[in-house]
Amino acid sequence: MKRSAQVIITLAGLVLAFPAVLPADSQGAPFTGTWEMNATKSQISDARSTTLVIQQVGDKIKIAATTKKGDSSIATEFTCPTNGKECEFDEGGHKSKISLYFNGPALEIFKTDGPDTDSASQWNMQVGPDGKSLTIAVSHILPAGKDETLVFDKKAGE
Repeated sequence: MKRSAQVIITLAGLVLAFPAVLPADSQGAPFTGTWEMNATKSQISDARSTTLVIQQVGDKIKIAATTKKGDSSIATEFTCPTNGKECEFDEGGHKSKISLYFNGPALEIFKTDGPDTDSASQWNMQVGPDGKSLTIAVSHILPAGKDETLVFDKKAGE
């Protein structure tokens, strides 16, 4: 009886530990690809368009964005693990801090030390059930501002 109790406790421990050893790409994989902003479905504060390229790089996620507004274009990029550790974020020449973690199927991103017009914000990224749409809910924390919803369509062939 004592031996079977030890086996059950050991098996229970393995079952509880199993999610911790799942590879990071099992969560990041749905986000990978090239995403084009769908302006008609998005609720944004200005007339801009954005293209995202999201890649899994080992245990990190790399996001490169090109945002166009009028005749100007800004490229931003970061590569960061999904463990909540702070990373550098090149925000069109302005150096910010960013951290990522998964909250179920959602990728949560926190940005701090941004430019005065967007010093701190939170982004909640979720891939639609069909895998062909990506929604980013943006909460502007500092300075406080109207929340935005950006909807992206996955580029065909990816």
